[in-house]
Amino acid sequence: MSENIELPEYLQKIGVKLDWQQVMKVLKPILTDFPLFHTRKEELFLHFLPTGYTYVTVTCINPDVFFNLLINKTKIGMLITLYDDLADHPDRKNPKLLQELYKVPFHENRVDSSSFNDEEKYILNFAQSMWKDILTDIQKFPYYDKFYNFFAFDIQQFYNANLYSEMISAYPEMANQTENRTYLSHNMGMIITGMMDLMATPNGFFAELGAMRHILYNGQMLGRLSNVLITLERELKEGDVTNEICSLALQRMQINVDDLRNKSVIELKTLFQPIIDEMYVERQRLYEEINKVKIKTFCVPSFVKAIKLLHELHASMRGDI
Repeated sequence: MSENIELPEYLQKIGVKLDWQQVMKVLKPILTDFPLFHTRKEELFLHFLPTGYTYVTVTCINPDVFFNLLINKTKIGMLITLYDDLADHPDRKNPKLLQELYKVPFHENRVDSSSFNDEEKYILNFAQSMWKDILTDIQKFPYYDKFYNFFAFDIQQFYNANLYSEMISAYPEMANQTENRTYLSHNMGMIITGMMDLMATPNGFFAELGAMRHILYNGQMLGRLSNVLITLERELKEGDVTNEICSLALQRMQINVDDLRNKSVIELKTLFQPIIDEMYVERQRLYEEINKVKIKTFCVPSFVKAIKLLHELHASMRGDI
């Protein structure tokens, strides 16, 4: 695992500095204190998440708060991973626990943990503590109040995506491209973290908010496609057939769920190759869509470069995420 990352030039130009050792001092104790994360490789939490969220930071932020932004974005990435595993990982699914986790952090007064075992209570307490820390920190940003409702809405969008993953995990035959594309990109968290960046901007120029969210949404779609392409092999080995490529195969090909679980990974990847090729074409279309947008608030070419760096990061960590 890399002991440091090189800041992209577009972040260096706005004065961002990064002390990677300080980042590790904050993140490593979370993994030590929370055993559930031990079932995932630590590279996911200590390299992929903080590096990826560094890359996709938009260039309108105040560089002085970059460290706080990165820590809180990574915490959100950890929570997304936790919720995702509880939704569709064959060995960790827990719909009952998720039903209560979806009430955090905005409806905690409705949480009912009376039927939980000790591990479930521990997970719930951990999530509540993480969300509390995140909200306490980002409340200090100058435009927190302005964008709070969007931030809360985007968290709910992730919860909807996770709920959809739960249902598709139980009924994979219901999966389809339209709903996959509508919901599942939100588990990348890039619109959530983009709104955090806007909360932390120093200039208060907000004439282009619609265009900015359009860019963030398409960037999130690109991030999702990278994730789908890179994690396919791991998910097939785990028996997780919720990957969008599997869904498209069920929708288009003479194949059923038993085939997905019984055929070898090599057989399935060969069978899926036309769908994989399609997704690379779709990625190029989305890059072109983003590049069409002209705004002043942040540098769009830098954001496109960030998404490409994110894809390279996904590819370099195949098998670790």
